[in-house]
Amino acid sequence: MRALNKNERDYIHQIANIHELLLTETESGYRCTSLSVALRFEMICSRLKYSNDKIYIVENDSQLCAFIWGHFNSEKQIVSIELLYVEPQYRNRRLAARLKCGIESWAKSIKAKQVVSTVHKDNVTMISLNKRLGYQLSHVKMYKDIE
Repeated sequence: MRALNKNERDYIHQIANIHELLLTETESGYRCTSLSVALRFEMICSRLKYSNDKIYIVENDSQLCAFIWGHFNSEKQIVSIELLYVEPQYRNRRLAARLKCGIESWAKSIKAKQVVSTVHKDNVTMISLNKRLGYQLSHVKMYKDIE
């Protein structure tokens, strides 16, 4: 595991693309487009350059296997996990736990008071991992489609 450098644009583009594809899968009405990926890419680049964001990656032979992206809100002293992703062929190897521990260490080093994360309700593996790592449930997001 290592920190991503803001100049590693190929990895940043992969992360932006994965982020947008996952939003399409989980958010009703959201569509991944070349524009949405480009905007997400620019957002990540800007945050890495001008904000206190951190992305840790796990690689295998220069291939992205897993990553976690954390954003520090200095006013609230909270680190938000924007996205944690492990490629399917690398799951069940404790990579997510390592990445979360890395973000938590970074959060401590910058004097954050809390780490928060949003997890899809059907992602029982991540919910279980979060509970094992000491995370507490704080909100349940609900919606109703109006036709």
